[in-house]
Amino acid sequence: MIQQNSAAFPSSQRLYCVQFKGGRLDIFYVPEGSGLAIKAGDLVIVDADRGKDLGKVTHEDVSIEAARELKTLQHNEQQAALQQNTFDESGNTKPLADSNMTAILQPKQIIRFAQPMEIQQLFVKKIDEEKAQKICMTKVEERGMPMQIRDAEYQWDRRKLTFFYTASHRIDFRDLVRDLFRIYKTRIWMCAVST
Repeated sequence: MIQQNSAAFPSSQRLYCVQFKGGRLDIFYVPEGSGLAIKAGDLVIVDADRGKDLGKVTHEDVSIEAARELKTLQHNEQQAALQQNTFDESGNTKPLADSNMTAILQPKQIIRFAQPMEIQQLFVKKIDEEKAQKICMTKVEERGMPMQIRDAEYQWDRRKLTFFYTASHRIDFRDLVRDLFRIYKTRIWMCAVST
């Protein structure tokens, strides 16, 4: 069950669904009094994990119930991917300690419309992500790690680089993350995805 954190935003706040690379969706709001008239199709700069990201508004006036459903679905998909990749020494599926944890709906804010120069940077970002994915795949092969790197995604401000992977069992990728940090000098995040 998803709970709304009343301290995050007023319940009267309009919610928007914003899409990022790979179809990843999240829920955002526009602060009251900002003067922003956001509509579906707009490219916007949003608050992200310790920084800013650029995405496309897919839905406006999202209801609290629809936002909760999306967050529940995302939570369940992430838990399923982690469950799939979490095995004990015998090869049996190991239950996750926090699999019954309640996710909280905490939308971040849409800051402003993306500017033309920022939108043009998306092409360079895509090329850099493809290079990062190839480098990560090479590092995984060099280490003989039983995992596949499916994609790479920079946060728009380059403060975070996420690698999406699949694996048949739990992977200790701490050394890999250290190697990647030495190359990219940014926060590295490994995200399990379902096969």
